Order: sequence, then structure tokens, then C-alpha cells
Amino acid sequence: MSYIVCSNSTNDNEVLQGIASANSFQNHFRSPLEVEANSEIAVESVKINRADKFDIVADDQFFVYFGEELTTNTLSGSVTTNGVAIDVPVGAYDISSMATALQDAINRAPLNPAINGSTVVSVKSDSNGLFDGFQFSFTSASKGDALDYGNGGVDPSRVVGGNARTISRALTLAASGSSTLPFEFTEVGSVVNCCETRSTKLPDYSDSFRRYFTSECCTRFQVPPLANACGLCVFDLQNKEAMSGSGTGGSWLCGLSRPTTAYSNYGYPYYLTNTAENSGAKQSRFLTGGTMCDYWVEFSNACATTGGIDKLSVKQWGKQGDPKQWLPEEVQYYKDGASPFKGFTNGLTAAGIVANSLRYVIFELCGNELKLYLSQTPTITAGKTFFLVDSAQASGGANASLNFAPLGNSEEFLHPVISLTTKGQKVALVDFETFDIPNFKFPTTASFRINPKNNFPKPDNPIVAGTDWWSQAATSARGQKEIRFNELRPSTLWYGNPDAPTNYRYKNLNSDKTIDYNIVIIPNKETYTDNISAYSQQLYVIPINQNQANMGRMLGFQTFPQIKQSIYGTPTSSASGVVFTSLNSGEFAVSSCFVRLNDLAIQSFNGAKSSMSQIIYHIPRFTNDGKQYGELYFNAPEKTYIKLNNTDKMILNNIKIDIVDRNEVLVDDLQSSTIVALHIRKSTS
Repeated sequence: MSYIVCSNSTNDNEVLQGIASANSFQNHFRSPLEVEANSEIAVESVKINRADKFDIVADDQFFVYFGEELTTNTLSGSVTTNGVAIDVPVGAYDISSMATALQDAINRAPLNPAINGSTVVSVKSDSNGLFDGFQFSFTSASKGDALDYGNGGVDPSRVVGGNARTISRALTLAASGSSTLPFEFTEVGSVVNCCETRSTKLPDYSDSFRRYFTSECCTRFQVPPLANACGLCVFDLQNKEAMSGSGTGGSWLCGLSRPTTAYSNYGYPYYLTNTAENSGAKQSRFLTGGTMCDYWVEFSNACATTGGIDKLSVKQWGKQGDPKQWLPEEVQYYKDGASPFKGFTNGLTAAGIVANSLRYVIFELCGNELKLYLSQTPTITAGKTFFLVDSAQASGGANASLNFAPLGNSEEFLHPVISLTTKGQKVALVDFETFDIPNFKFPTTASFRINPKNNFPKPDNPIVAGTDWWSQAATSARGQKEIRFNELRPSTLWYGNPDAPTNYRYKNLNSDKTIDYNIVIIPNKETYTDNISAYSQQLYVIPINQNQANMGRMLGFQTFPQIKQSIYGTPTSSASGVVFTSLNSGEFAVSSCFVRLNDLAIQSFNGAKSSMSQIIYHIPRFTNDGKQYGELYFNAPEKTYIKLNNTDKMILNNIKIDIVDRNEVLVDDLQSSTIVALHIRKSTS
């Protein structure tokens, strides 16, 4: 038998690094240790010194919700947003670094543009200067915070081919040696110029139901999202004759889209192209030049050869009766009794556009309601601006058949899209108001593979997430479940769906001129009932297995599942801000750790990693007297021996010991000295 005491230090208070670290050290024997054949080893005791740190493990998370607060009358199916997961990087943090880690994690999360990247987390102290929890300060951006990306404010590198056919056409022209491209962008004035007329084989619409607008000249502006504090997106149809001239002009489209890239699935979300109505051979609709937008206006001229119908249409994506069927659906603005265009039976015509001197297409985002106008001026001006979609002006109010659905998490980050069809057409982005989002990133792809037969991007190029919620959700199995939940949320359904509301429920601006949303922190798991629809319950977090908040005690919110702004929030000196303060001092939480012997022929199994291991002992989280940090001593009353698998006598010159977590990563909250006492004996079996 052999009794071995291993330590990283001869002094309890000594702080060492390298091969003598408290979490990983090696002991060398001046006199080699002789171990009998067929021996086994166990841990007799362990002494460690754990710092008073917050120990974050892989499954630790909480959520931040930004939207309408839930009540007994306002349930999950009535609102349009969901809580967003806040994932703090794995590690051990002292009080100050924990506050920094919380702040960074919140500001990295794909929260609504109004609060994205603006959160401050600080340490709260009591009257004696002792740690008493954290303060979370949120600030919502207002109209006055908006930046203008229009009229020369867009870097040309941010204006890219907006659909698969535009990319294909550009590559084909370049390969032929042509200097002509489908479009050119002039930074001065932010003008998109169509450089060639659409191929004669391409109609206005790629299906018989006139749903999918076709273009070889489509541009997508990779800029930060439209500000939801009544931010404006203004398109200037600079040459009216080319845009609408009595059937002689070209067809066009202007709209707003979630951030996508045409190099991945032709720019469309997979759940749109893989549905019953859009899958298989029907995907040719997208391949033939479709333009992904969430909300848009399109004009089709009256040219019979292109399937034109002389009509200005307003469209959005709408879900049919089958939950898996999503199609572009028309908002029939001309059927509202208050519409300035109600005299046009089937929609505004080219002659009507010219006669009314309508030159500007204006989108306005107020809260979660998107509005749409045609105007004689680049600003919304009484007597010169005429609404197409605006619940405040429509006689039908918020009737779902006459309005855009309110924005949910997937649509919060909107950018401009322009599609043209005829050489000489010009559209300028004269105004685009956005918030300043730190480190904003547009989604891209990990691969730019092209089909050499037609120069189309391969649809299976994987998307790489940007700053927005949708692209981040689309890249994970967990996120795709969340997207699916939101697809079916009744509050945002197209009016043709039987589950859709008769009237949409909008949240516009409050008196501070910011979106009228509240913050809710979800620090612990919400309780929900399995046999009742989640849409009929008060749930801020989408109820899937991966969404389990568990940081309440650590953050100082005890076991409360919901920390609502209306109850716990305190306004800041800035009217658009709110502060949440921990209800008590956050509890330091340490994770279980394990003793691992390296370089010995022992074998254990780590279920967390589903792999073989050299772990031989589990160090509990608590001592017998309930201590979690400081100097901790653990004695193994019943030792678990593990065979050394030595069929012959073995000579030990050294032993290397690691203290690791369940993922076999070195724990980083150990300090001073670590002592591990080992016992080796001849195997009893």
C-alpha cells in the first residue's frame, strides 16, 4: 500500500502558476515510487481554496423581454415578441468582472434595435460598502437618436445584389467580358440605376397567381435597421416616366426586409421556401428572380408580354390555413372607405401615379406598426402625402385585412430593398433613419459556392448570423423552434388565417417618443401548464426544453420567475431609461468539480462528454457545514478505487493532477494551495 500527498505548494497562502497552479499541478518524486502489479487507486481527501466568485457553467442563462407586459387579459398569443436568452460566457467571475460579463452578454444579445447595445450593469453596495447585488440600466432610443443613412450616407460596399438572379446575371456578364452590370450605385444621392432591361423571358411574376415579383436588378442595403421611433425609409422614384408612364415604363419594387443574403437559400428564410406551397419544383418561383421582402410595394406595368397588369400592389408574407403554407399576400388598401385611392377598383394605376405627381414611397415605423405612404414630397406632408397603410387613417382602423402585421422578433431589423426591370430606371434612397447599434453586423454566409451551369448561388450555402434575432435563431436547432413558435403566434397572423385577430394590436410610441414597450427580466424558469396552449398563458419565454432560466439567486432575484418593469423598474433621470436593482445580494455559486489524474492508465467514463476519462473523484459543491468558498476540506468516507491496469510492477516518477469541471475544463476559481491525498493498494479483485 502507498499513501501519497500531492500539492501544488508548500505554503497555504502561496499563489503559483504554470505547473504548480492550484487547478493543475505536477509532483515529482525524488525517490521513484514502486507500485505492485494489479493495483488500484482512490482519493482519500481533498483540500482546496475556492475564491468567492460567480461560477458560470454552460447551461446558465436568463432572459430579457422587451415588449408589452402580460396580464390576465394580455397573454402570450396577444403580444408579438418573446424573451431573448442572455448567455454569459463560462468562467469564474469576481463581483466586478461579473457585472462586466453581464453587461457584455446583454449587449451582445439580439435585442430590439431600440435597446440593442445600450445596457449598463453596475455593482450595488449597501450602506457599509458591501456587495448588495447588481443594477441593470436599460435605455430606449428615441426619434432624436436616429441617424440618417439616406442621401449619400450609404457606403457603396453595403449595396449588394439582392436576389439570386441579380448575382447570376452579374457573374454571367463579367464572364463574357461585358462592362455592363445589372445595376450601379451612386453614393452621392444614394441612387440605384438599372443598367439593363430585364430579359424578355422573365415576366413580372413567376407564378400564375402574380405573387413573386421577378427582377434581374435587385439591390439590398446592408445597413442598420429602420428606427422604430417613427423612423422613415423614403424611396425617390426619380424618373416617373420610366417608373410608371402609362404602361410604357418598367415594373419595380421597393420594400423592407429582415437581414438576409441571396447567397443562402436565395435570400429567403428556409421556412418560407420549404413549406407545402413553396417546396420542391415550386421553388422555381424563387429561382426565377424573386425578391425577399417582409413588407413591400410593387408596381406592374400593363405590358402583356411580361404579365403586367397596370397596378400598384402592397404586400406582406401571410400564413394560409395550413400552418406550413406561407405566401405573399396583398393588403388591399383601395378597399378601405377612407383610402385616397378608393376610386381605383383594383388598385392605383400608372395614370393615377402620374396624375397625382406621386414620386416618393415612404415607410414609417412607429413602435411595432409599419405604415406606408405615397407622396409628392420626401417628407410626410399634409395634402401632399397619401396613405396606403396606416391604421390611424383607415376607416377600418387596425383591421387585419388593411394593415401590415405588427413586427415580431423576426422582423425587428428591417433594411431597404429595391428591384428594377428596365434600363434607365432610377430609385434613390433619400432617407433612412436608423439607430446607432454598436458593432452592427449583417448576416453573411460561410460559403459563396456558385452553380457553374447558371451562376446561381447554391441554396445550401450556410448562413452566418448577424446582429439580428432572426438570423441568430435561424442558425441553431433551438432558434428554429423559437421561430416556429413565433410563426404561429396569433397576434401576427395574416387575416386569412382562422386564428388571426380581426384587428391587429399595435404598440406605438409613448410620451417619451420611444417604442411603448416594457422590460421584463426572466431570471428563473417560468411555470406553465402542458395541457393549455402556450399562447393562452402568461409566458415571456418560448416554452421549449432549452429555454430554462436558472440565474435568479446569482443575480439577486431569488426564485422570482418574472421581474416586471411596472413593479420593479425605476425610471432614470433620462425619461427613456429604466433601472432594475437586485432584490438581495447575489449568491456566489460554485459548480461541482472533479479530480483528474493524467498520464496513468486508469479509465472512467464522463457522461457529460460521452467519452472515456481519467476522472477519479467528485469534489462536492458544499462542505458538511455548508461552505461553498474559502478553504474547503473533503474526506472520502468510502473510497472508490479505480484500477491502474498495470499487469506488471510500475515505477512512478511523478503524478499530474487537474481539477476540472464536468466538461473537463480546468476550473478557474481555485487559489492558494490545493492538496489531494491518494491511496494506492493491490487490487482486491
